[in-house]
Amino acid sequence: MNKKKTLYVPEGYQDVSVRQYKNMLKLFDKKLPEKELSLLVVSALCDISKEDLENAEWEGVNKVMNMVSWITQEPDTSPKKNPLIREFTLKGVEYGFIPNWTKLTLGEFADLETYTGLGAYDKLESILSVLYRPIIKRSVDSYTIEPYNPNHEKQQAMLECKMDVAVSAMVFFYRIGTILAKDSRHSLKP
Repeated sequence: MNKKKTLYVPEGYQDVSVRQYKNMLKLFDKKLPEKELSLLVVSALCDISKEDLENAEWEGVNKVMNMVSWITQEPDTSPKKNPLIREFTLKGVEYGFIPNWTKLTLGEFADLETYTGLGAYDKLESILSVLYRPIIKRSVDSYTIEPYNPNHEKQQAMLECKMDVAVSAMVFFYRIGTILAKDSRHSLKP
């Protein structure tokens, strides 16, 4: 008897972990036939084994592929569509985005520089572990995050962070870069 499995199909970045996203990205680097690539992408994004999907009807897999096609498009960079997510909870721990960039430590700066130089998506969990850290103190309108102390466990924990957090941070820095580029052009005019 064939037992049917329930398939959870992600509808947005908030439904996909960094781990799932990175697993999916690796597939596009391979030169795979369309059917196999589709099976593997659905497997990566829906957390279902390839073996379970191989018994599924192609029409169903193709329908799911169309449902997740949004993930291959560039994220919207408007502040209204992708505002910076300053705080989120992961496995019961509240994390906060670095609250004051004027007080960035040398270690934070050096590690961000290194990780982004190695590829933003390749080291995404490491980048997130610098940008977001556990909140240790709250006041009415602010919070304090734990001091920067990089380690492998903290980086690995960020593999379960949802991609909407990661995309919001990337879009935040993209917008800052765009503003700085415009301001630089204006200030360089004679």
